[in-house]
Amino acid sequence: MCRVNCSSHPTEIQAYGDVAGIGVMLAFVITAWIVVFMLIVYYLVAYNPELDPFRKEDEQTTCRYPNPVDFIVLRFVRHLPGLRNIQESHLLQSNRLESALNNCVITLSDIQIFTGISILISGYIALKCGLSSYHWQLIVYLAWLANVTHLATLSFLRNYLMNRPYKRLWRLVFMFCTLILLSVAVGLTGHFEWESGSQKPADFAYCYFGMPLDTKTVAFESMLKMVLLIAYGFFIRIAKMSRTFERWLRKMGATWRTKSTKRQRGDSRGTPAWNPLTGKGVGRLKIILVAPLLVAFFTLVNVHLDLFTSFLAEVYWVTFALIWGTKRLFYNRKLGPGEENEWTFGQTLPLVLLIAPLAAIVEQFSSSSSKPTKSTEREGRMRSRIDAGWSSWSEVEDVGDDAMIGIDRTYVYSISYQGLVFLAALSYIEAGVFFVVDDLKGISQPFQSFAFSFFVFNSTLQVFWILCTLWISIMDWSNPLQRSARAILLLSLAATSIIEFLASPVRDHGFTLWMASYAMLNFLFAYTILLITYMANSLLRNSPQRAFRAFPALIPLSAIPYAMIDQEGLLAGEFTWPWVLGCCISLVWFCVEQYMERKDWAPTRAICIRCLLSSFILVPIVMSYYVEITPGGYIASARLFTCWILIMGGVLLFMGVSFAQYRNIYS
Repeated sequence: MCRVNCSSHPTEIQAYGDVAGIGVMLAFVITAWIVVFMLIVYYLVAYNPELDPFRKEDEQTTCRYPNPVDFIVLRFVRHLPGLRNIQESHLLQSNRLESALNNCVITLSDIQIFTGISILISGYIALKCGLSSYHWQLIVYLAWLANVTHLATLSFLRNYLMNRPYKRLWRLVFMFCTLILLSVAVGLTGHFEWESGSQKPADFAYCYFGMPLDTKTVAFESMLKMVLLIAYGFFIRIAKMSRTFERWLRKMGATWRTKSTKRQRGDSRGTPAWNPLTGKGVGRLKIILVAPLLVAFFTLVNVHLDLFTSFLAEVYWVTFALIWGTKRLFYNRKLGPGEENEWTFGQTLPLVLLIAPLAAIVEQFSSSSSKPTKSTEREGRMRSRIDAGWSSWSEVEDVGDDAMIGIDRTYVYSISYQGLVFLAALSYIEAGVFFVVDDLKGISQPFQSFAFSFFVFNSTLQVFWILCTLWISIMDWSNPLQRSARAILLLSLAATSIIEFLASPVRDHGFTLWMASYAMLNFLFAYTILLITYMANSLLRNSPQRAFRAFPALIPLSAIPYAMIDQEGLLAGEFTWPWVLGCCISLVWFCVEQYMERKDWAPTRAICIRCLLSSFILVPIVMSYYVEITPGGYIASARLFTCWILIMGGVLLFMGVSFAQYRNIYS
């Protein structure tokens, strides 16, 4: 019978290879990451967003409200060279890949749920035998990995489990038991204030039961954050397995999408399309000021609902959660004794046992494929329709009316929608990095920064994107000029979001709030300039000289980057640098767009060039917060070199384009 003397305080951690051994750790981590890897492969290669996730087995019932985010992401990704070859292979066309992935995930999912429960029960049993706080913490992280990966498989196996209610029931029962055991185990870690408190990793974990929690410690706040993440992950997966809840969310997204398009393009019931030149007096003022805000609000709600219900969100959540769990697991393991790194029989055996599920995976992929059935052939045609039309807009428009049920292709393929998806996804990535990957502990200060950044600041940037693209779309500008304006706008908003996110952990919350407010005022100034530009563009619409109509565009193209470049410098009165760099960025981008237009470059090649230009600006911004090259800091050197490169590049490109036009005119 084990007994624990809480009056004694061990000074050293005793090795416990059954929990913290190197082989046990690697077996847990490798199994979890295999599941995530297969989930990502399934999404990128085999997932079909057109199919109803609650359809009956062996039926290819289409979804009434397919997810537009999954649709546009998969169409882009699956046309990459490597994945495109897989799409055309017999492995995918025969439906063998999806079936193999499905069987493998079922096997690994069951392994995860039972190993998670087993290690938690073993930990509770070992408490009275002197289990240290250090080993209890590792047990929590190991169970976390098993819990996260199994939750991810619930979404993956949604169709499989919907057709097998008994298997779904016992999995949910075991998952609920795991949730209770893990929540209690995590609650005990709220006492482990090892860095600044009197507690030590070698203390007996059992002695903390019944002790009052200090709610002002970082350990308590970290524990609370972990419990909230566990509860959120469990209940949101349960809700998404509900046919009623899932369809209601998708229907709401489609409803908000219809409201947005109705405000922009009108409808057959007599609602006029948005036109700022119509109306008089107060009515025209509402059209100019109120109508764009309503369109922006409807579109913003629609995009976030689309992201929430997408399979991409499932991949995002499990990836970031697993990164956090793996990082914290190995970080805490550094506190343990060196004996736990020895490769004994007990550490080799768990890795050898991994051969069984890996062999099952290989067997599934290497098994001979059966002849395609009618349902498989139909799914192959549906998957090919996802890929169809990507090469150009005209090809997309020529697809039949049955290509996508419930999706407005003109709306989804628009740069306004796709740019908003990019900005919204960027905000979700920042949230994941902030809460999962970052080393910040606690919840009070991080939650304040996260709430302001995600719900206020980034949402305002996304609304600003919709407003500006709405006005740019009705400008009487050439295609290169419109593309340049949208690209500079999107780049500026993305850079502003990244700057605010990177700076918030190292600044006071009040100062960060002030800087973000100043950035918003800059964007409001740029939006006002854009409205003035539209009025000037309308007055010069009938001008015979196209240069006069394009000249007002220089004002917003230089005013928009002004809002995102070095707000601290602007507060100090350094106005020259932002204006010069803003003009140079706009000039370079416009010249590149003009050159690509004249050379009639393929869309794929043009996208690569735009991505390359974007990386030249965004990458130095990210690196500037982690690298210092000169005594004055990397930011100063980046400003200097970037400014001169853009100035010289802009001048050379402008001279080259002008010379080419001059030669064509007088040749």
